[in-house]
Amino acid sequence: MVEEDIKQGQLIHVLPEWCSNLGTVQLVYASRKGQRLVMEKLIDYLVEGLRNLAKEHLGYVL
Repeated sequence: MVEEDIKQGQLIHVLPEWCSNLGTVQLVYASRKGQRLVMEKLIDYLVEGLRNLAKEHLGYVL
C-alpha cells in the first residue's frame, strides 16, 4: 500500500528486512442456486491474486 510513497521518498522504510507474520485468508459464502459459477470464478481470481502476491513479496507462502 505504501510502496510508491517509499519509492518517492515520502516515507522511509525503517525495517526493510522485517516481514509481518503469515496470516490466513478465508472465504465464507452461502451456496445459492445460480451463484456457483460466479463463486468459483471469484475464488479462482482471489487465489491467483494471492499466488502472485506471494511471488513478489517475502513472508507470504501458499
